[in-house]
Amino acid sequence: MRDRSLFHAPLDALGNKCPDAIDELGQLDDLVFEAIAGRPGAMDALRELWPQVKTKVGAALIEESREQYVRHAMQVWKECVEGDEERSPAMAVKVMDVISLLFDE
Repeated sequence: MRDRSLFHAPLDALGNKCPDAIDELGQLDDLVFEAIAGRPGAMDALRELWPQVKTKVGAALIEESREQYVRHAMQVWKECVEGDEERSPAMAVKVMDVISLLFDE
């Protein structure tokens, strides 16, 4: 079992120093999942919010966030290209757009 105090330590430290960044990370989570799902306007909002969040949080939280998003995106991608149900190339493209944004330096 993972020690939760270690897992949340960077986020807790950030929350004490910059509570706005915590709110923006929550918004970022929502936008990433919505953009992958194809909600209209989510990708544009993500393009605007992502650079702001990157400037407010440290590298450790950026990498932790990316890891979580990539894990979700890869699961969606796998379902899009290997699923038993109808394949969804449009959804796969949305996944790649989000991943490209998150790793574009």
